[in-house]
Amino acid sequence: MVQLPEVLDQSVKEQQFAAECCAKLGKPRNIAELTKERLRRAGKKVREENPMFAGDLGFRVFKLASSNIRAWEPNRDDLPTTLHDSIEHLKTDRTEQDILFELLLKLGLDLTIPSNRSPSPARPSTTLARAPSGRPSRMGRFNCQNNFKRSCHR
Repeated sequence: MVQLPEVLDQSVKEQQFAAECCAKLGKPRNIAELTKERLRRAGKKVREENPMFAGDLGFRVFKLASSNIRAWEPNRDDLPTTLHDSIEHLKTDRTEQDILFELLLKLGLDLTIPSNRSPSPARPSTTLARAPSGRPSRMGRFNCQNNFKRSCHR
């Protein structure tokens, strides 16, 4: 689901109740905040009515941001320095999960694809599992310190 943070206008009759709900919760008055609250309440209700349910009722919120990967902008007058500076091509203020989701989107993979984090603290990586859609699997290992390596298997 995609929900833009459209502002709720209290002067519009149809939006008054929604705007008041956001205000009561101390949230910004927009449809995205209202949607997140409705999802939280729906999940809570499912848990209360079905205590044996062990499924996932969570959700993720993504916000548009600049890329996690620095663009290649060579300085042709000082190429050796430019190459050296480009070794670390990932922005340092981004998390491994930020980078993983960007790469999943760029590769056209489903954001819900199962993944496993390696237990190795010396070389942390994330392994992507078989695509649940039945398409040929796209396996990959993501290592934040190195790069993204992907191979397709049939």
